[in-house]
Amino acid sequence: MGNVTFPKSTIDSSHTGPVSIENLTVGPIVIKKLTLSNFEGRFKYDSGIMKNFRLKMIIYPYADWWIYVGVDLGWPIGDITIVDESGHIDLPSFTTDQPLGDMTIDPGEMNILVDDATFGPFSFMPSPVEDTKIRGVDVTRVQMVNTKVPDVLPSMLGADVEMPNLMKPVDVNVQETRMRMFTTTGISLPEMSFSDIQALNVKIGDARSGKISAQTTSGNISVGGFSLAGFAGVNFGVKIHTEMTADNIIFNGLDGKVTTKEASTSSFTMNMDMSGIVMCNLKLDKYKIPTIGMEG
Repeated sequence: MGNVTFPKSTIDSSHTGPVSIENLTVGPIVIKKLTLSNFEGRFKYDSGIMKNFRLKMIIYPYADWWIYVGVDLGWPIGDITIVDESGHIDLPSFTTDQPLGDMTIDPGEMNILVDDATFGPFSFMPSPVEDTKIRGVDVTRVQMVNTKVPDVLPSMLGADVEMPNLMKPVDVNVQETRMRMFTTTGISLPEMSFSDIQALNVKIGDARSGKISAQTTSGNISVGGFSLAGFAGVNFGVKIHTEMTADNIIFNGLDGKVTTKEASTSSFTMNMDMSGIVMCNLKLDKYKIPTIGMEG
């Protein structure tokens, strides 16, 4: 016994439906990288709270002084400088560190603007989907190459024979097709890109951050000074370093939208299993097998 080979068979078009799938499992889906460009999130929130808020301030005072003593001797000698000095003095700093407990945040708005963001690699496993219904499936220009089936006829004395198929293209109708299991593995999709993505009416019960810490340092801040008859003077100023910490921040009742100008993914892979498949009214239009090959 040999094989019967159809080197090339074609179907102009095919239609089936309705189709039902008892169980559809996809995953795991693995994406190496996801890139977002011009990501924007705009939200309103009902209230917020900073848990165990703590404020620490370090104040660095300083003094800038100057002394000038000069004598005007008139013409032709003019002004003579006797003393012209200035300097900067850093005064002892002092620190205040206050635990303020839970701080309530009034209702307001929160905007997130990100020019570019990259995530990955990451993977996820969607939950199985049951009782999937498809109204109809249409396929055009199907081509199958080197389809082999066992030969039920005696071997052709070890020879390989290819002969034309005299059967004209036919239309095939199948009332019902059932498949117990349909499994695909190692599905690989190329890089994909999307544009003008919008997610409207985003509602989040509450959003929580982890522990936060922020530090700021001001520039030199003048707080005033004095002058003594134009011969001497002192200007006082401070520089303030602030540290703020909290266990977390909680925003309640967020409502808003998220938009992304462009998004792209690297190639990604997944598997797919389907079981309990029923296809009704399968039609193959102009099913054509030009030649038949028989292997000895």
